[in-house]
Amino acid sequence: MATVGLAAAGVYVAAADPLRGGVYPACPFHRLTGWWCPGCGMTRALHHLVTGDVVAALAANVLFPVVLVLGGYLWLSWVWPAVTGRPVPSLGRVPSGVWAGAVAVAVVFGVLRNLPLAPFSALAP
Repeated sequence: MATVGLAAAGVYVAAADPLRGGVYPACPFHRLTGWWCPGCGMTRALHHLVTGDVVAALAANVLFPVVLVLGGYLWLSWVWPAVTGRPVPSLGRVPSGVWAGAVAVAVVFGVLRNLPLAPFSALAP
């Protein structure tokens, strides 16, 4: 049932361009501070990806592929055992330093995309 819900959400995001409106939740961090969080632009990136514009998806949020792969892995680790009866290796086996590095990259990305300097302003969605 959750897979059907995700598919329906994907169809909606493909049909309703977030740049032109639609019913999308606002980022609470951006609404509160006016700054872009590391996740700002993910909905736009998903829209661009499902409509076939990979370059625009990366321009909306360069962390989108990482989040997409991680989300796909989490979904697969939930569905795969139900289909095959065999578990998928747990993300708990990933060293804690990798997770700390991922969090550090997200924080640095969040800071850099809010700087008004020319090379970093391109990171804003």
